[in-house]
Amino acid sequence: MGENLLPLCGWVDSAKLVRVGECNRCGKCCDPTTIPARMEVYRRYRLAVLVHTEPCRHFHYEDGKGVCSIYEKRAEMCRVFPRIPADIEALPECSYRFIWVDGGEDGTSAGSKDS
Repeated sequence: MGENLLPLCGWVDSAKLVRVGECNRCGKCCDPTTIPARMEVYRRYRLAVLVHTEPCRHFHYEDGKGVCSIYEKRAEMCRVFPRIPADIEALPECSYRFIWVDGGEDGTSAGSKDS
């Protein structure tokens, strides 16, 4: 695997990349001003990723926090974001991180891989 390519999903050398953390409502995942920086990360890793370039009509900031007016009914692509470390590499405000978990039955951590 080339140095600029990431294992994107599944088991890799008996380890699995897992998203950890909770949303801190920074709103950067939905903020259209972050799209150019995110697209640069995807280009660097040679990833083909669907990114909406229009502002989401359901998103706004309120008291400095990101708010989704349809949060409970939001689209699947919103529910699973971030899927891979590249999704948040350009979003330092995001509280999600990715770790490698070994393939053993006990689920012990094989080490942290911050995006």
